[in-house]
Amino acid sequence: MDATVRRESAGRWRRAAVVVGALLGLAIGLFGSIFGPYYVGAVGLFLAALGFVDAKRPWARFVLVVGLAIVAGACVYVLLGILTPDGAGSGSGSGVGD
Repeated sequence: MDATVRRESAGRWRRAAVVVGALLGLAIGLFGSIFGPYYVGAVGLFLAALGFVDAKRPWARFVLVVGLAIVAGACVYVLLGILTPDGAGSGSGSGVGD
């Protein structure tokens, strides 16, 4: 019975780590894309590939989720740019005379 409780507790921590990793990766992908979504997307794809290749490692699922969330965040950044083309661009000035 003690092993079952320990296994359930470890499963909860793993799920919590995956959720935190997904949120962290999404934020990194979204805000990191300010400097270029392709660079951030490449880093995310690298992390996802690393997590996929080393699937037997205990940290692999976390790295895979973070990598995929980074790519998703970069895609959200690009989609927001496409859907809101009238918004102010980065470094667009003070807006006086626009």
